[in-house]
Amino acid sequence: MNIQTPNARNTDPLSSHLAGEEITVSGKRQRQIDYVTRMVEQHEGHTSAELAKMHGVDRYMVARRLPGSLAVKKGEPKRCDVSCRSAVTWWVK
Repeated sequence: MNIQTPNARNTDPLSSHLAGEEITVSGKRQRQIDYVTRMVEQHEGHTSAELAKMHGVDRYMVARRLPGSLAVKKGEPKRCDVSCRSAVTWWVK
């Protein structure tokens, strides 16, 4: 496991740090990172909300895990088809 992003912000409450540690130690965080990486590999150039909708998963899980993937990168923002707002796109490195 090579997760390089923190599991909670410094300003988050203790409960967030404990939950973050639990999800990391259990391996669930890495499995989610691997899953969202595969999403981007299949559907490059989409926003996290679009990817979540395509795969029927929680938009917030996708948005939290994409920055932790070493295999994807942020692209130019576009108008998201789900939120109808400008949002970052995701691409394979």
